[in-house]
Amino acid sequence: MGSRISIEWVVDNRHLFSATLGYKMKNDWDLGLKYRFAGGNPYTPYDLAASQQNYLLLGQGIPDASLLNQNRLSNFNQLDFRVDKKFNFKKTSLGIYLDVQNLLMQKNETKPNFTFKRNEDNTGFVTTNGQPISSDGSNAIPVILYNKTGHPLPSLGLIFEF
Repeated sequence: MGSRISIEWVVDNRHLFSATLGYKMKNDWDLGLKYRFAGGNPYTPYDLAASQQNYLLLGQGIPDASLLNQNRLSNFNQLDFRVDKKFNFKKTSLGIYLDVQNLLMQKNETKPNFTFKRNEDNTGFVTTNGQPISSDGSNAIPVILYNKTGHPLPSLGLIFEF
């Protein structure tokens, strides 16, 4: 019998949870909360040698197929808040709302990026020998950029029903 290798599926979060809470107040005011949690998605790390050799041609890193989905991003979670006010007329209604996504300013991670180290004024790449970068990137300095961002996203809106 051969050994069996377990490969994670790209959307296998392992854990998913969401909850929604709404409250109707007097005078057509509504409040709402939505919370989401997901375990981190699996991703494939870069083949550093192949990425360095091909980066100038492709503009991106090359995943290491022998390590398919072996790494995992950190868990994702987000809390959203919404308040609505509705104005009713004879045959129409007008709703206004304020919606704030990521109210808690949670920093969530996305897949890392492969690149080469840039110079101070961002006009070129830093090299190990001070010479112009070679076409195969052999004198470049590989860098993995880890992305973790999260800002609240407010929006205002109108809903006209007729």
